[in-house]
Amino acid sequence: MKKLKELTDAKIESGRQANPEFMNGVDAIIKQAKEFQQGEDAIKIAQKAPNFKLPNPEGKLISLDILLEKGPVVITFYRGNWCPYCNLQLRALQARLDEIHALGATLVAISPQVPDGSLTEDEISNMDFTVLSDQDAKVALQYGVAL
Repeated sequence: MKKLKELTDAKIESGRQANPEFMNGVDAIIKQAKEFQQGEDAIKIAQKAPNFKLPNPEGKLISLDILLEKGPVVITFYRGNWCPYCNLQLRALQARLDEIHALGATLVAISPQVPDGSLTEDEISNMDFTVLSDQDAKVALQYGVAL
């Protein structure tokens, strides 16, 4: 896992050096989001998370209630496989997955893309966490992370 984290960090730095204008744009968007406190509608720490039932890449419905029976759940939302920043985020989470599991938690990534379009088959097979599809972004709205 340490090697994967190093590769992810190296890829981020490589992207920053290869396309500094793009990365400056990403940095500006993050700064703007912080300044405007975007995300203030997101559910808060210790607030009960809304239940959901969403399809995985094979089309099987997965509910938060069932996941919680196994222990805590870490949920991340991402825009889709077309977003290079989101793909880096998923790789970084993959690199930290042992730490998440050591805390007894399960990681779930949610995207508005259709189940088979969220990641390529190769990417899905290399991820050790569940990827779910929220096509109409209703779950993202419930969690306060979509407009």
